[in-house]
Amino acid sequence: MNHSFKKIFIVNCFPSGDYHLSILKECLNNLKGKDYKLMVTSHLPLPLDIQKEIDYFIYDTENILVDPRTEYWFANSIFEMSLKNIGHAVSICRNMNLGIFMARQLGYDYFYFLEADNLISEKDFPNFDNFLFEMVELNKKMIFHKFEHPEFDPEKKWNYHTLIFGGTTDYFIKNIKLPNTREEYENFSTSGILEHEFFHHLQNQEHNFLIKKSNSEMEFEGFQTSRLNVISNLGIICEVLKTEGGYILYIHNNKNYPLSISVNNQFFNLMPGNFWYSDFDAEKKVEIIDDDFTLTRNFLLDEGSKIKYDNVGYIHFF
Repeated sequence: MNHSFKKIFIVNCFPSGDYHLSILKECLNNLKGKDYKLMVTSHLPLPLDIQKEIDYFIYDTENILVDPRTEYWFANSIFEMSLKNIGHAVSICRNMNLGIFMARQLGYDYFYFLEADNLISEKDFPNFDNFLFEMVELNKKMIFHKFEHPEFDPEKKWNYHTLIFGGTTDYFIKNIKLPNTREEYENFSTSGILEHEFFHHLQNQEHNFLIKKSNSEMEFEGFQTSRLNVISNLGIICEVLKTEGGYILYIHNNKNYPLSISVNNQFFNLMPGNFWYSDFDAEKKVEIIDDDFTLTRNFLLDEGSKIKYDNVGYIHFF
């Protein structure tokens, strides 16, 4: 690979609160100062101090959502709960299209697209270049981590990760067509899961891809010491859920260690695998102290918030 070729990181984010902004800053700090320019794509405005630390910023005000799907389900002898994931695949695809197209227009030859909650370690960072060199050496055009999801239908078990992928800007623009509208996504989607959609639509091009292993959804070849998908995984659930006649504040610790929690300044510890809930009839501030970050959530009880809570999921008591 010619060292004069231009390379860029395209970091996708949705900075909806202080915690998300702190993760974005950490992600960018881990990537800056290297032989790559930095671009951020977002469907929310970005604070000026962060804009000054990057090279390019794309802000798309049209944050298109599609119908939610069940992402998590839990039940015991007392209740069952279901948590939905609001469908944001179209919005992610728009940011991929916008970012990579702009990168090519600006003369960049190679790119990596990353979600902002991927915190790349110093030890793993050289693998970005190592993979690009290997891709070029083998005359490939894109880099994907491929994984098998055992819970999927056998015909839909293979996936290409979208948390981190890269390649040549030319090839992406000419050969990878992603939806930009809700209508386009309805014709594009077969499962509602973006990683599977990538595999479904791109598997016939796999001879042009450098394929890397992913032993699980969060374990990537070349990035074993990095922290990936730190916001989006379900290690900590903290949501207001609809129930019969009202709403419940629900917290679940899926980590393998205790969490320190404060709800309106009342403190308690939540052990691994345990849950806590209470009636939600007034504003609540929740702080959850993890090993290396504090998750802060402020929950309101107004009409706009109720619409949001109605779409998050439910908890049903037996």
